[in-house]
Amino acid sequence: MHHHRTLAVLVATTLSLAPFAHASTVDPGQSPAVMLMRNGLTGSGNELAKPPVIAITAGDMPVKLTVTSVADVVAKFGGEAMTAGEEGGPFTYVCYATPAAGDVPAMLTWFLADDPDSAGKLTHVAVELAPAETPAACVAAKSSVTLKTGAPLPGATQADLDKVFGAGADKDDDGTVGWFFGGTKDGQGGVVNRTELKYRVIDGKAVAAEVGSFFEME
Repeated sequence: MHHHRTLAVLVATTLSLAPFAHASTVDPGQSPAVMLMRNGLTGSGNELAKPPVIAITAGDMPVKLTVTSVADVVAKFGGEAMTAGEEGGPFTYVCYATPAAGDVPAMLTWFLADDPDSAGKLTHVAVELAPAETPAACVAAKSSVTLKTGAPLPGATQADLDKVFGAGADKDDDGTVGWFFGGTKDGQGGVVNRTELKYRVIDGKAVAAEVGSFFEME
């Protein structure tokens, strides 16, 4: 298995600038998007030789993993940073609920930092089709938080994913499929920072999508 959450937390702690303070503690639950962000790539990991160009925006705000912080997101869209997690390490997040508009279904958009001690720098963003009942952890944004990544988003079909990533990718039993690519050395003794794209596919349709940054040994 190539995805090492423990290593990610250790490296983030090493690079820590200051603790992320004043965050409330609310369990985000086990939604498909949260599971994509918190669970590593296992049997569903597929190396991607020709990835799409990833350029993340939330509304009119550019978002860059490991650079943009949870605090930056809160300052733009409102809400409050939350902390959760014991097993697997603590994490900081904020979640926004967006109502349906025209042909666009209701969505939940998540921004997550793996370790509160890494100055709250984002390691994952994810979006999912909203359930019938909005989780208590998710609030309305004060401006448009529509997430774009340069890759397919929830509502995409399996055929859409195959067109972008190629058919025949390994998939977990729960419908999770993921790809990883790139590799930037970060100067921490052979540690490489890589990008992952993950989806939860149910009945041939993506119900959640995630873009993340993770560390592995070179």
